[in-house]
Amino acid sequence: MRLILIRHAETDGNNHRFVGREDVPLNATGRSQTASLLTTLSPHIIDRIYASPLERAIETARPIASAKGLDVIIRPELIEIDFGTLQGAEKGLRPLKLRRDHLYAPMPEGESLHDVWRRLGTIADELIADLTNGITPAIVGHYWSNRLLEARLRGVAFDQAMTKHATYKPTNASAYAMQFRNIQPNAPHLIGATWL
Repeated sequence: MRLILIRHAETDGNNHRFVGREDVPLNATGRSQTASLLTTLSPHIIDRIYASPLERAIETARPIASAKGLDVIIRPELIEIDFGTLQGAEKGLRPLKLRRDHLYAPMPEGESLHDVWRRLGTIADELIADLTNGITPAIVGHYWSNRLLEARLRGVAFDQAMTKHATYKPTNASAYAMQFRNIQPNAPHLIGATWL
C-alpha cells in the first residue's frame, strides 16, 4: 500500500515571499520541474490524484493526472497555511518563526500550524481509506500542508510532528512515496518512505 506526496513546482514567490494562499502560477522553472516530475512518476502506479485548489498545485497535478488518465480531485483541505497579514511579505524583511510563535496561536488574520493540522484530518482519514481499499493516491500540496499531512499519516501527535527533527521537508516538485502495511482505521503502519 503506497501513497505519494508531491509539493507543487516553483513559482516566482518561492524562497522570497510568504506565498501561502496567494494564487500564483508556476514560473518557467516550475513548468520545467513539472515535466521532470512527470518523467519521475511515469513508472509508478497512481490511481487517484488530489490537489490543493491553488493554481500552482493544479498546474503541477494536471499533467500527472492526464498521463495517468485521471481527473484532478480538488480538495480545499490541502490549501497552504494562511499567513494572514504576512501574506506576500518578503521573507527577509519579516522574519517568521512559525513553530515558536504560531504553533497554536494564529497569525494575525491567518492560521496557526494547529489549524492546518485540524483541517487535514478529514482528508487524512480518506487517504487511509483509499490505501485500505487498494487505491494508490497522489497528493499535490504545499510545504506546510504536506508536512503536516505526512505526520498525520505516520500517526504521530501534533506536538511530535512539529519538532526540529522532522525529516520530511519537501522542496518544489519533490515526490515522496510512503509505504504502508496492515492499515487499520486511524492507525496506519508506515513501513518505509523514500524520495522519488
